[in-house]
Amino acid sequence: MNIFIVLNFLGGIAFFLFGMSVMSGGLEKMAGGKLEALLSKMTSSSVKGLLLGAGITMSVQSSSAVTVMLVGLVNSGIMALKQTIPVIMGSNIGTTVTSWLLSLAGISSDNLFIRLLTPAAFAPAVAFAGVLAFMLGKKPRLKDAGYILVGFGILMYGMEMMKNAVSPLTQLPKFTEVLTVFSKNPILSFIIGTLFTAIIQSSSASVGVLQALAISGSISFTAAVPIVVGQNVGTCITAAISAIGVNKNAKRVVTVHLVFNIIGGLLFFLIYSLLRLIPSFSFESRPATALDIAIIHTLVNVFSTAVLFPFCGQLEKLANIIIRDRDSSGKDIFLDERLILTAPVAVSESKKIAIKMLKTAAQSVKNAFSLVHRYSSVTATQGDEAERECDEYEDKLGTFLIKLSRQQMNVSDTDEVLKMLHSLSDIERLSDYALSIKLCAKDIKQGGISFSQQTQKELGEIESLLCHVLNMTERIFSENDCSGSREVQSLEFKIDSTARQMQQRYMTELKNAQETADYRVSLNNLTNDYLRIAAHCSNIALYTLRTPQSRLDTHGYKDFLPVQKRH
Repeated sequence: MNIFIVLNFLGGIAFFLFGMSVMSGGLEKMAGGKLEALLSKMTSSSVKGLLLGAGITMSVQSSSAVTVMLVGLVNSGIMALKQTIPVIMGSNIGTTVTSWLLSLAGISSDNLFIRLLTPAAFAPAVAFAGVLAFMLGKKPRLKDAGYILVGFGILMYGMEMMKNAVSPLTQLPKFTEVLTVFSKNPILSFIIGTLFTAIIQSSSASVGVLQALAISGSISFTAAVPIVVGQNVGTCITAAISAIGVNKNAKRVVTVHLVFNIIGGLLFFLIYSLLRLIPSFSFESRPATALDIAIIHTLVNVFSTAVLFPFCGQLEKLANIIIRDRDSSGKDIFLDERLILTAPVAVSESKKIAIKMLKTAAQSVKNAFSLVHRYSSVTATQGDEAERECDEYEDKLGTFLIKLSRQQMNVSDTDEVLKMLHSLSDIERLSDYALSIKLCAKDIKQGGISFSQQTQKELGEIESLLCHVLNMTERIFSENDCSGSREVQSLEFKIDSTARQMQQRYMTELKNAQETADYRVSLNNLTNDYLRIAAHCSNIALYTLRTPQSRLDTHGYKDFLPVQKRH
């Protein structure tokens, strides 16, 4: 009989954890770019950071996930340690929402309407509605909503299984003896809460299991408070594991999280212990309910935040003292792979780097144009550095995006990743042709080649058109602005036509004027590089059309696709 009780309880935990994972994944996919939008609004205001931390945690239903994301952002140099402290505090408050939802499992009444609020009544209906939405829904957001409902239904069903499995245990004397030991030994209760949460790496799930025990009347207030405090400390283990191999600042994020939970929890337990000495606080000897656990969980986190929020600066200094800078040889991180766990943030940060790469390549091309008319060794050296920078971007960002593409994402983020992957090689080729133009300009200077006024004028016209195309391509790519794509295609053909007419004209002039072969080769190389730059800009504009908002519009541009073959 006992073995079946244990198996049912373990099965309930399995359903609970799986449902939590499914629901959290659905919430994250539905949040999409909004997650990054929230972070981008973060300023020096600690209050905004606190509210954003609570809001983001409510969106993904995991304070551990938020902390791991912060570790990745700090490790990549995207956020400063100071910005993360109020976010961490807010995430602790946001994670209490789950315990309030789970407290519904403790409802018991003969009233029909109240009984409908229990998981046993609504969990199957919620899961069924979620399956229908997921299978029959055509819109991605409806499918994501179905995913959330299925996860929530499974989670609540697991909660019900745990509650039913624990109920018979209350009749066993040995089980009662064990719980009595917990009630008399708060340190042991704290350790149990810490270890159990560290093992399953979720304070929300750990609190849910505690609430299942509380529903059976097995947990007293005396044991519940230190267990909840321990659960808050145990949830830091996920971020601590993720901090292996990161830079000093990222380790300080984990340190702040741990110190905040320990100091806040101990202060709360100290005040609670003092209140127990007051005779009127006799309620602490009675069994705690699921609602009581939710209240305790909320009070611990709200109290910790209220007490330590004014000392964010001191927490930062303490983290700097604990994690000292013994050397300055820290290696810069391009994009921390921990960000992949929060796909919307990873997509947004990748887009920022891709935009920076395109701006670097475009500026490199514009600088190369100036070298054709007036060669400068300083400008040429800058072009070399830009080309190396773009090569590094393509290598590291491409690898990161391939790993990111394997994650579950909403349609918009998936298309954004694919667009960046397609565009990276074209952006990198822009810097390659900038280098080619620079080398050609160097040959022109060293060879003493002088183009005719007509040729210089025509080259200037093409360069002016290309600068306009590069500016438009930057805007189209960074803003997903499809409206300018057709103009880029038109300008690409205009540049093509102008360059080929110029090539044809100077070939005729060379036959008559006995010009050197170097003149012919240099001008031919320049015009070919110009044509290829226009073609790659055209490709980038075409990739932008392949977003969800304009997927159908690409049919009108199918005649332009051959420009990809021109290299």
